[in-house]
Amino acid sequence: MSKWISMKTTTPRCDYEDGRSGSEGHHGKIAIINAKRVHLAGGDLVAILDIQPKVDRYIDDPITGGDSSSVADRLAAGVLLVVGNPWAFAALKGFGQVVCWGHVAYGGDPGAATEHLAGGVTSIVCNEWAFAAVKATGAVVSWGHPCHGGDCSQVAHALGRGVVSIASIDSAFAALKESGGVVTWGNGFRGGNASHLSDCLARGITSIASTSSAFAALKGIGQVITWGLAEDGGDSADVADCIAEGVISVSVTCKAFAALKASGQVVSWGHPSHGGDCSAALAGLAAGVASVVGNGSPPWPAA
Repeated sequence: MSKWISMKTTTPRCDYEDGRSGSEGHHGKIAIINAKRVHLAGGDLVAILDIQPKVDRYIDDPITGGDSSSVADRLAAGVLLVVGNPWAFAALKGFGQVVCWGHVAYGGDPGAATEHLAGGVTSIVCNEWAFAAVKATGAVVSWGHPCHGGDCSQVAHALGRGVVSIASIDSAFAALKESGGVVTWGNGFRGGNASHLSDCLARGITSIASTSSAFAALKGIGQVITWGLAEDGGDSADVADCIAEGVISVSVTCKAFAALKASGQVVSWGHPSHGGDCSAALAGLAAGVASVVGNGSPPWPAA
């Protein structure tokens, strides 16, 4: 039996006539994946991917991920996916090993985290300056710029186990735990510090959405809690009463949130020119809405 493997990199996605696929990053980088067939043998997934990082306008710039020759032997087989920020790439292999290349200060070299990335990693996320990985044990490993999420040592005690997913914004991360609690780290002015909401985020959170610089956490009771850069949706004071209960999902653009309520009503906040002001369409959003989709979401992919 055989199946195809999909590949995630920084959006927007690019498709090629020869079957390759990739995504263009902020500096024109494209991680090109030539996916061959993969086989399930004895329950183990064997992936054979030909990874050729390419830089359109920066073809001679190895610093930001355009040259993976130093790790080529480790990328020759077994890669499941690649995640990239504007400066570096991180590849996740089938047995949980992570391979990095690119700018050493922004995730291209895991440094002290290397030993923790040798196996057991189940997912990777990135922001503009750093990477974070979740291990099978529920522990978190981060690397990259220490001020923007690459150093999680101050909250290491809360990230040692029980983490199920990580959301990211441009310079911070937010981890969702099995207990329903949220742990944040990174740039404190842009979402990395939610200590003022510690009681609200201690339990009961079911999901976390993010714009480029703000987070929105949805609680099981239908309440939405926000933090981060105010103009990007981190301040929801104007709609606080509307999102205090009954919200079933939160959609995003790069600078705004839209909450869908069980009643079919839509409530939005954030930058008005990016969807944060829905007053012009209010009559059509008061009831009966079944789903909301946003474009222009942040290009920080998750594995």
